[in-house]
Amino acid sequence: MNELGDFEFLVAIIIWYEILHAVNIVSKFLQSKDMLVDVAIEKIKGLVSFFEDYRETGFNDALNSAKELATERMKRFFDENLDSSSSAPLSAEEKFRVDYFLNIVDQALSSLNRRFEEYKNYENIFGFLFTYKKFKSLDDKSLKNSCVQIENALKNDELSDIDGNDLYMELKLLRDFLPADIVGATNVLKYLKDLIVSPMGLLLIEFY
Repeated sequence: MNELGDFEFLVAIIIWYEILHAVNIVSKFLQSKDMLVDVAIEKIKGLVSFFEDYRETGFNDALNSAKELATERMKRFFDENLDSSSSAPLSAEEKFRVDYFLNIVDQALSSLNRRFEEYKNYENIFGFLFTYKKFKSLDDKSLKNSCVQIENALKNDELSDIDGNDLYMELKLLRDFLPADIVGATNVLKYLKDLIVSPMGLLLIEFY
């Protein structure tokens, strides 16, 4: 049983390495200062796809990798077809797959799917503001509808901190004056800061 326990530990290490490696790549992107939400959605969607595929093939891959790394003694324990114990390793292997491997992967999938749905909800409401390209491509009617949608989404007992029509007028002004080379929320904020203290900005504030 010690040999079986050692082998299971080796398989577990390989499983966790594959999982954490995939998660770490996406996690680093999500923590970057220039992270874009629409790209984050695609990254999480890709991670969900990885786990769905890994759920089907990952256990056998980890098992094969562990067998390659194991000593000849461990290999004989699992690979030799001994009449007295040929069914035991298969039974233990299946139990480990169901109780350990599938449990981990299914929990990860459940968490990622919740996160993915949260991002999708944000995208449905605020998606037109995620990138300059999306924002600039909206015509006046679509922009106004999107602003009203934000107002409705943020309502609480028919009260809202945002007026959709006011937001539409402000964003319409921003859209018309925002240069094409401004990309990302940080750059937009910097542009607005510089604009406000400029003579043109002061004139616009007085005019509107």
